[in-house]
Amino acid sequence: MTFCHSLAEISFDNQETWARSARGLGLGYERFRKRFTDELGMPPYRYRLWCVIQESQRRLSTTRDPIKAIARQLGFSSPNHFNKRFRHLVGTTPAVWRRRGSAAGLP
Repeated sequence: MTFCHSLAEISFDNQETWARSARGLGLGYERFRKRFTDELGMPPYRYRLWCVIQESQRRLSTTRDPIKAIARQLGFSSPNHFNKRFRHLVGTTPAVWRRRGSAAGLP
C-alpha cells in the first residue's frame, strides 16, 4: 500500500485532524504545514486531495464501481463535489476519464 493510498483512506477533512497529526510529531500545526509544504511542494490538505484523486483514478480504471459509489467511498460530500474536484485537478470528469481509459484497453 502506497503512502498516498493510505492517506486517501484517512479522513483529514479539517485543520483539527491535521493539528492532531502535527502534535503526534511534536510540532505545532503551522510548523508542520510549512515543513510538509517544503518537503512535498504543496500543503497537507491539497496533498491529501491529490492522493484521493489518484486513488479514484485507480478505482475508475480497475473496478466497475459506479462513480457515485467511488465518490462516497472516498469521502466526498456528493458526486457533484467529486466531479468538480476531479475535473479541477485532472482536467476532465471522472466519467470521461474512465471512458478514455477503457478505450485504451483498461478494464
